[in-house]
Amino acid sequence: MSSTFQGRVLNHHLKTPEPTVLCTPSMIEGVDIADESSRFQILIKVPYPNIFD
Repeated sequence: MSSTFQGRVLNHHLKTPEPTVLCTPSMIEGVDIADESSRFQILIKVPYPNIFD
């Protein structure tokens, strides 16, 4: 996992046995939180797609 702050927080969320809630406005693309690690999602604002893709 990445050594960035977002990477460390995501790694903690995925590895800890404690119940956690991951709240972030900055993990927009390339994050796959599957199965039990993502029991629910609340999308407050869906960003516009990158027009250069």
